[in-house]
Amino acid sequence: METFRVVTAAGQVGEYLRAELCRGAWGGRMPGGSRLATELGVGRDTVEAALRILERDGLLVPHEWGLNGVRSEWVRSEWGQV
Repeated sequence: METFRVVTAAGQVGEYLRAELCRGAWGGRMPGGSRLATELGVGRDTVEAALRILERDGLLVPHEWGLNGVRSEWVRSEWGQV
């Protein structure tokens, strides 16, 4: 019997963003959460959760904070393994 892996929406977005980073999209600097949410057709909370996953994994570091205290820009970590 085949086993299935359940992936949350944030996990799916995180996998997509990881793949995009691997192929060199965004030149090392990712757009902010609002822009990504609009482009991907998901909620901003989902994107922020996905970005936190990539930050936790060492792939991204927060670069700039928006007016409301939400990360507005991310850069690829020099130490992260994609």
